[in-house]
Amino acid sequence: MNPPDDDTDLDDPPPLFTMASDIYAFAMTILEILSGQAPFSKKKNDSAVIFAVLAGKRPDITPYLQTENLKLRDLVQRCWSQNLTERPSAKTICEILEPGSEDQGSWWFRSFLGYLRSFIS
Repeated sequence: MNPPDDDTDLDDPPPLFTMASDIYAFAMTILEILSGQAPFSKKKNDSAVIFAVLAGKRPDITPYLQTENLKLRDLVQRCWSQNLTERPSAKTICEILEPGSEDQGSWWFRSFLGYLRSFIS
């Protein structure tokens, strides 16, 4: 049997960092900015966080997202979907947060847009 033409090792695990993991991290960054605390800050160690995430648990949504900015809350929840194919692309996030949307007045949206555009240009 001949080896594959490319250098792919079929036993290699999938990459740890992907565009989907970056989108998840984006959602966690939004939560951290709005709450002033790291997501899962009440967990005592990294292992507890890992097990919680693998079990499908997510951090608490901040009161601001629960009551004041439902559009952003929905985006955060899409970004951390357990099903990777349900997470929006960086381009989709930029379209949602584009100036002219309901949330254009927030300075940090504009900062995040610049950051996200660096991934899609």
